[in-house]
Amino acid sequence: MESPWWDQFERDVQGAEWVFFVGYNLNDFAVAKYLTKDPRISQKTRFILRDPVSDYLLDRLEGYGSVDTISTGGFAEACANAKTRDPISDFHQLNAFQLIDPYKDNKAVARPTPVEIETFLTRGNYNFQSLSSTYPRAEFALPRGAKIKEAVEALSVSKTLLLHSRTANGKSIFADMLSLELSAAGKSCVRYTSHSDIPPSEIEFLSQVNDLVVFFRTYDDVVAVSDEVAQLRENATFIVEINTGTDQVRRSEVHSFLPSPIGRLDLNPLERQDRHDFGELLSRSGIPSDELELSGTGRTELRDHLVDLLNSPYIKERLNNAIKPLLDDKEAMKIIATACVMRAFSIHVGTDFIRAITGGDPYDILLKNEVAALEFGALSPDALALHSAVFGEFFLKEHVGARGMVSVICRLAIEAAKRKKNGANLSSQRSREARKALGTLLQYGRVSSLLGGATPETQKFITDLYETLRDNIIINDEPLFWLQYSIFMQDLGNYGMARKHLETAYLRAEATEGFRTYQLDTNYLKLILQAPAGEDDFPGDTEVLFDLIDKVHDMLSAPDHRIHAIRVLEDIRVFCANNGADLTVGERQRLSIQCLGIVRTLEALDIGIKTEFETDRSKAAVEEAVAMLAAVA
Repeated sequence: MESPWWDQFERDVQGAEWVFFVGYNLNDFAVAKYLTKDPRISQKTRFILRDPVSDYLLDRLEGYGSVDTISTGGFAEACANAKTRDPISDFHQLNAFQLIDPYKDNKAVARPTPVEIETFLTRGNYNFQSLSSTYPRAEFALPRGAKIKEAVEALSVSKTLLLHSRTANGKSIFADMLSLELSAAGKSCVRYTSHSDIPPSEIEFLSQVNDLVVFFRTYDDVVAVSDEVAQLRENATFIVEINTGTDQVRRSEVHSFLPSPIGRLDLNPLERQDRHDFGELLSRSGIPSDELELSGTGRTELRDHLVDLLNSPYIKERLNNAIKPLLDDKEAMKIIATACVMRAFSIHVGTDFIRAITGGDPYDILLKNEVAALEFGALSPDALALHSAVFGEFFLKEHVGARGMVSVICRLAIEAAKRKKNGANLSSQRSREARKALGTLLQYGRVSSLLGGATPETQKFITDLYETLRDNIIINDEPLFWLQYSIFMQDLGNYGMARKHLETAYLRAEATEGFRTYQLDTNYLKLILQAPAGEDDFPGDTEVLFDLIDKVHDMLSAPDHRIHAIRVLEDIRVFCANNGADLTVGERQRLSIQCLGIVRTLEALDIGIKTEFETDRSKAAVEEAVAMLAAVA
């Protein structure tokens, strides 16, 4: 599993119609790692052996596949007589894609029960037919009619629509509802569902389909199969779920992988009608909602309401009772905890990554407590990204604790670093997954949020995490590790150590081929601008400050870095309040000229960018800084 070709092998196994082991030796431990009791793999796995087969071997292979005693000669004959499959002529012959059919099997679906609704809202686990049988009524999910209308209007002028939100704000459910809306309008909607390579025959079939709409659950899926789906750009519309932060910092890359024009739909805020529907849904399902704040005051996103729901006494007790059988199973707890951390960090990796962390076959281990495990959703080896990030975080905080979470994060980060270092092909899916996973796991903001915020206990655990990771040679060489450690130190108020860690990050960046220092520059500028008055060694050399301001100013025109530049430039006002009087006349003049240039750049931005990034707020802050400098003079 540590081989750089494992991810390709795994995709081949998942996409294959049959998997054959020709001969099997119990002493071949490498082969044993390929075996799983997941029925999606075991039902298509055949062991080609020679008669007689010992009972011991049959017992060892039970549950992993079927045994054929035809020997290699019989297998060769069977292969010679195999017939080539006919060309694909129907959507239901697709393997890498699934037709979204709201009328599948033409079966009447019973109205969702209160238990099914509760399971959906609290665990994120649901049946598509339950959604299709109730949409657009608010009897199972929030129909979000205003956003659906906005999406349909955007699609009339877009080849790609990005459904963006923060984690747990309903991208996937919304995408499913949108697919129902478009199917009813006569579109042919399919969802990319595979983690394997797409057979050319499927692309050939789909390229002939009129009014085709292709849905992708994650932006990473698009990147992984971008070459294969390029042929569909002419006849298809792409709808992609993406995290808001990912869209903001990878905008140029997004435009390179997806056909234009690209529309964007922000699913973060709930409308008033959505909040009303949520309350009504809880009421009809018998779920107490008296303690939930549904007015929209301070709780404007779906995630907010789901967190409140899971922490309500009624739901918390029911959830704890449902998962109780898992709590005494150490192996199962390790797998579930790993899956929950990955879901919280939006990490999507192959089955081999999970096995490397947990040391066993997740499906086989969880099968022992199948009923309790299913509370978390689909838990087969290639689907350990749980349905609900909110439920996963609830489980981590209630039953794993900060120390346990730090242990999981540490193991995941070290495994990701090892794969990143050993990646023979930096553009391979394995290498991309490892780089993204490592970068995400190191982020101080995400770690702190998961552990419960800025408490003394949390800060101690984060210190322990970074100190442990610093001892790893591979991670120690990562510029972004030192950047995140610096951000943590700044949050603690240790500005001197924060600067030292940033200087180390720059040294690591110089030794890393192709590394661009955008993140280091914005955070170094933020550190200088936010340092309190009288802080030792701050602001330091003003030439460094002026140089950083120029660099960050240039980022306002760069789609991938604009969001960070806009926010940090607002802190020039803080700097001027703390240090303006200590600058020389020439330094104040130079800083004023830089600020006026920033104002002009902000004024020249497209109106859509101004609205999305709230640049008027930044412009006002920089203008206030200019006024402060003038007042000192």
